[in-house]
Amino acid sequence: MTGDVAAKAAAFAVVVITARLLPVTQFARLGVALAALTVATSVLDAGFSTLIVRDGAGRRSRAMGLLRSSIRIRAPLAALVLATGLAAGFVTGDVWLGLLTAAAAVGGAAALSLAGLFRSSQDLLPEAVQKCVAAGLTLAGAAVVALASPSAAPIVGVLAAVLWLSLPIFWVLARRRFPHEYQPAALSAMRSAVPFCLMTVATLLYYRLGTLLLGAFGTPSETADYTIASTIAFGLLLVPNAITTGLLPRLSAQPIGTDALRTARRSLAWTLLLCLGLGAAAAAIAPLTLTYALGSDYDGALLPFVILLAGFVVIGVNGILGTVLIASGRTWILGCQVGAALVVNLVLGAVLVTRLGAEGAALATLATEVFALLFLVAAAYRVTPELLRLKGVSPRRQSSVRGGQGASPVHDLRQGLEL
Repeated sequence: MTGDVAAKAAAFAVVVITARLLPVTQFARLGVALAALTVATSVLDAGFSTLIVRDGAGRRSRAMGLLRSSIRIRAPLAALVLATGLAAGFVTGDVWLGLLTAAAAVGGAAALSLAGLFRSSQDLLPEAVQKCVAAGLTLAGAAVVALASPSAAPIVGVLAAVLWLSLPIFWVLARRRFPHEYQPAALSAMRSAVPFCLMTVATLLYYRLGTLLLGAFGTPSETADYTIASTIAFGLLLVPNAITTGLLPRLSAQPIGTDALRTARRSLAWTLLLCLGLGAAAAAIAPLTLTYALGSDYDGALLPFVILLAGFVVIGVNGILGTVLIASGRTWILGCQVGAALVVNLVLGAVLVTRLGAEGAALATLATEVFALLFLVAAAYRVTPELLRLKGVSPRRQSSVRGGQGASPVHDLRQGLEL
C-alpha cells in the first residue's frame, strides 16, 4: 500500500508540474505517450506477473522458474515493442518520444514481473521500497527536465531511466531469495499466461482508449483535460488495487472454501465502502483542488473527473469479483468479460469521443464498467453464489427475505455488511 501511495502521489505531482510547465500541445503528447506506455507494458508483461502469483503462490522455486522462462519467451516481444516505438516516433515526428516510451515499457514490464515474484510469497516489502524510491526519483527528475526543456520526450526519458536503474537491485534480491531448480516448459508457461495477457491488455486498453482516441481525433485541449481527469481518477485505484494485490495470492494458496469466501466477502465489503467514501471526498474537493493546482486552463477536466469517479467505484468492485474468478480457475469467464467490455468501449468511444470530447471518453468508460459489473455479478453468482449472499441466510431463507417476510431493511443491511 505504501509503495502504491508513493507511486500514485508522484504520478499526480508529475501531472501537475508538467501541466504547469509544458505547453498544452506537449502536455497532450505526454498524456498519449503515457497511455501508450501503460498498454505496451501490459503487452510485454504478457500475463506472467499474474501467472507467477497464482501458480507460484507458496512455491518459491516454481515462481522463479516461471519468471526465468518468461524472460526467454518475451525477449523477441521486447525487441518488437522497441521497433514499434521507433516507427511510431517517425510517424508522429518525435522519434525520441516514441523510442523512450517503448524503452520505459520494457523496463516497466520487467519490474512488474519481478514484483509478481515477491507477491507470490506474500512479501510486499521489496515492491514497496522499489516504488517509493522510483516515485521520488521520477518526481525530482521530471521537475528538473520540465524546467530545462518544455517537451514531453525528456519526461518519459526520466521515467525510463528510473525503471531501468531499479531492475538490477530487484533482480539480485530475487536471486538470493528464490531458488531456481524448477524449469517449467516454455510452451506450457506461455499457454497458461496468454489468457491473463489478453485480459490485462484489453482491460488497460479500454482504460486508456479515451486518451488514445482523443489524441487521434480530439483537440490538444480535450486530450490534456482527459489526461488530467483520468490520471487522478485512476490513481485512486491504489486503494482497491492494494486489496486485490494481497487477496490473489491468499485465495490462490487455498481451495475456494468457507474461509476463502469469508476473506473475499470481507474484501468486497471494504472495497465498496472505501471506494464510495474516497470517491465522494474526491468529488467534493475537486473543484477547488483542480483550479488551485492546475489553473483555469484545465477547467474542462472537472466534469470528466467526476464521471470517472463513479466509474472508480464500479472498477473497485469489479476487481474483487475478477480476483475471485481467477483464484477459482475460471479465467476464461474473465476473459470473455474483458473482451466483451473492450468491444463495448470501442463502440461507445467511437461515438461519444467525437461528439462530446473528454466528457464522452469518461462516459464511455463508466458505461463499460457498469456493463462489466453486470457480467461479473452474474458469473460470480454462478461460480460462488455464497460470495454474494447475505451472511447467515440460506437460499430458502434468502428467498423469504426478498419476499419481505420476517426481516427489516436495516436487518438486511446489517447482515450484508457484517463480514
